[in-house]
Amino acid sequence: MKSINRLLEKINNLPIENRIASIRKILFESVLSVFCVLGFIAVIMGGVEVYLQGRWEIVFLYIGAYLPALICFLLREKIPYNYLTLIVLLDIYILSVVILGGVGLSGGGIPLLIIFCVLTTIFQGIGRGLISILMSVVAILLIGLAMNTGLIPIDIVTMTNSTRIEAWFMASVMLLLIASIMVVCLGVLQDSLQKTIQSIQKNTLELQDSNQQLEAAMKRQKKTEEKYRTMIEYSNDMIWTLDKAGHFTFLDKQTEKVTGLKQDEWIGKSFIPLILEQDLPMIEQIFQRGLKGESLNYEFRFKNQDENILTISVTTAPLLTNGEVNGMVSFGRDITKQKKLESRLQLSQKMESIGTLAGGIAHDFNNILSPIIGHTEMLMEDVAKDSPFYSSLNEIYAGSLRAKNLVNQILAFSRQDKNQLKPMKMQPVIKEVLQFIRSTLPAMVNINQNISSDCGVIRADPTQLHQIIMNLTTNAYHAMEETGGELKITLKEIKLGEYDVITPDMKPGAYACLSVADTGLGMDKNLIEKIFEPFFTTKEKGKGTGMGLSVVHGIVTGMGGVIQVYSELARGTQFHVYFPMEKISVDEPVLQEKIPIKGGGEKILLVDDEQAILTMQKRMLERLGYQVTSRTSSIEALEVFRHSPAKFALVITDMAMPNLSGDKLALALNRIRHDIPILMCTGFSENMTEEKAASLGIKGFLMKPVVMKDFAQKIREVLDSSHVILENISPIL
Repeated sequence: MKSINRLLEKINNLPIENRIASIRKILFESVLSVFCVLGFIAVIMGGVEVYLQGRWEIVFLYIGAYLPALICFLLREKIPYNYLTLIVLLDIYILSVVILGGVGLSGGGIPLLIIFCVLTTIFQGIGRGLISILMSVVAILLIGLAMNTGLIPIDIVTMTNSTRIEAWFMASVMLLLIASIMVVCLGVLQDSLQKTIQSIQKNTLELQDSNQQLEAAMKRQKKTEEKYRTMIEYSNDMIWTLDKAGHFTFLDKQTEKVTGLKQDEWIGKSFIPLILEQDLPMIEQIFQRGLKGESLNYEFRFKNQDENILTISVTTAPLLTNGEVNGMVSFGRDITKQKKLESRLQLSQKMESIGTLAGGIAHDFNNILSPIIGHTEMLMEDVAKDSPFYSSLNEIYAGSLRAKNLVNQILAFSRQDKNQLKPMKMQPVIKEVLQFIRSTLPAMVNINQNISSDCGVIRADPTQLHQIIMNLTTNAYHAMEETGGELKITLKEIKLGEYDVITPDMKPGAYACLSVADTGLGMDKNLIEKIFEPFFTTKEKGKGTGMGLSVVHGIVTGMGGVIQVYSELARGTQFHVYFPMEKISVDEPVLQEKIPIKGGGEKILLVDDEQAILTMQKRMLERLGYQVTSRTSSIEALEVFRHSPAKFALVITDMAMPNLSGDKLALALNRIRHDIPILMCTGFSENMTEEKAASLGIKGFLMKPVVMKDFAQKIREVLDSSHVILENISPIL
């Protein structure tokens, strides 16, 4: 009974316009389900028959008869309705004929044929229902005739009167009568139902038209209410209202979505618990002003249901009733991401500004440092080490080198210092840095090192790698300067899988992990987010520029690596730097002191627009044993060279000069004498490829300020590699 009620409920829920077709489909699926169940029972009974009498043909007959119905049931969603009904009806018809031929009139063949006619009328219509009656009558008469004439053996039927043609004729007449009555009645009922449905559909359309007119009238009456409701529902802004006591009276869906607050939970509750304590005085003041009739714009922060702090931009206006304020309405927008983007943009602009200024700063500052370092070096050579002046000169020299390193940090951070990366092992550089800092650390700071000798090769620049380690260890020392502690440096090779990578840009594979840890003061989460910003420092004035960690971050990123920080207050800080491993091996470099190499009396043309630098470099070169012709004007230098091109073994020129820059001077010199080696000095790296430098005759670069031993070494390398032959070169005028 419950199944019938569910079926009727399902039919009532069908659309009116296609209800007949839908009813047919539902009834068909129900009949098909019943047919499959009966077929399953029949197969089981056939199995019992096999067990009792050993008649396997009965089981095969049942399986063959009910298998098409089962297939149709399983594939009912993939086979069109008309094909499904046709297959099932033919299956019933064939089963009826088989039962008639095998059992005779005493079996269920006749009732099954009547069912076949009825179902055909229901599923295919009255026209095909009449055809099914004709098919059934023909089947009965043909089977009766076959039995009467002996075409069907008599011994397979259960009753002897099955051979009498009169009985079969009477059966066909009875089937024709019963089936015709049922088919006609069903046809009339279907036709009446169709007309009733059409009438209902017509009435429904009329009712819908009346409802539309009624709705139009209601819309006109509630136009204002509907307009504001639509604005609230589809607004990207959050909307909420408060009463005079500060209790919620309304929360829209956008507010629920952004904040996680549920309207049914917060209506009637105060907004105060949601506000961060730091913003609460401001919000209370704004609320009181709003109750006085003011409209205000402000921002506030609050913690949502997921414990995330959101920043909301709000416009608040008073709610008026008869001219009196009875509450507040607020329109808010989540600007948390916008605030973060603004912060990143400010950082990006700050970094861009540094990059823009870095080149000019480096050039001017290095021009100032060059004569200081050069003259100090020469004075230190001339003054005895036990002289009271030597220690002062040494302090001047050390301070100048620190200033030089600061410029290099600015260049590295601004990405203008594009040093060439090459395969190398990190162990020698780490050991060199540790040896250097060991003497500078106080006794209360212990160094614990665990440098794996098995760690392979990375692609890096030795100078920049040295800078990374120095900055990280110096930062660690400053964190323990007052309390003391342990500085732990570790190098090991690790493998990161797909789910181990730290950033989305990292690829799984082998990495060299350099860890620098201290047991100092530590940092909180907010501080960790700022430590890589340029000029950010927690050190007191005079102890830090705020460039160290930002430089480290820039260098590590430029090498294709990643830096990770872990820290807790009062529990120290750990920096982990990951460098991609290279699948090649290199020999460990032997670190040795470079000794200034004396010259062999070669003549050098020296060009620099800064007189102080020119004077210092000339004295330095003459001290090394070279003959020097110097000019502050690149145009004058070009004329000197044009007059005697074979006279000079080398030209050393500055890059940034008025009238004729260093690269253009090199091009002009090369046109006069194509084999003249040129050494370029510059305050910052130029955007010049190796191919372009070679085409200009530039054999090498030196970064200002120039140290004497590097100066001597580079000049000797250029001269020895050029194999300049001065003889038999005629002047080109």
